[in-house]
Amino acid sequence: MKKLTFISLLLISFNSIAQVSYAKDLNEAKTLASKEGKTIMIVFSGSDWCVPCMRLEKEILSQPAFENFEAKKIVLLKADFPSRNKNKKLISQKQQASNAKLFEKYNQKGIFPLVVLLNSEGKIIAETSYKKMSSGDYASYIDNLISSK
Repeated sequence: MKKLTFISLLLISFNSIAQVSYAKDLNEAKTLASKEGKTIMIVFSGSDWCVPCMRLEKEILSQPAFENFEAKKIVLLKADFPSRNKNKKLISQKQQASNAKLFEKYNQKGIFPLVVLLNSEGKIIAETSYKKMSSGDYASYIDNLISSK
């Protein structure tokens, strides 16, 4: 009986954990952001050639402290622009076209990595990039950018 109660509590706690919202395109991101009351975070990355992009992913975006923040506050939309053919093939033609449209609209200066924060209508709130700090500090930094607008 104790085992069953423990397992039930464990399942309830896992189900109550906020889930990270990922979007494949801007329309999906806007819908999720509007529905969930979140901010859209577009990350422009060159995952196989841009060292700061790799650091942003490894040191910040994939860390639990940032993922916990992200699950509560943002809808993540990654726009990756790899240079190696084997990595380009991993991204569908449709996704590449979507990324190109995002690039034209939100990254006209061609900055990598670039983090663009948008409201649910697609209006820019703030822009930033990789910062050498802990994932928790980066989450606080992003939260301050969101809160200040």
